[in-house]
Amino acid sequence: MTFCYGTNSDRVVLGDWDGDGDDTVGIFRPSSAIFYLSNDSQTQPAHIPPFQMGQGSWLPVAGHLG
Repeated sequence: MTFCYGTNSDRVVLGDWDGDGDDTVGIFRPSSAIFYLSNDSQTQPAHIPPFQMGQGSWLPVAGHLG
């Protein structure tokens, strides 16, 4: 499967953003420290409203917490 999501300078993260058991794509944009998360791995806008977190120098990680 091939799809476009984000820009060349974005950092990719994968996770189960909606709790349905499927990992999907997300990106962290260092220039603005904003995350864009999608519930489907396909070319489309983010499903979850973009949110700012951290600093552009941070390296995002995803995983199961709890």
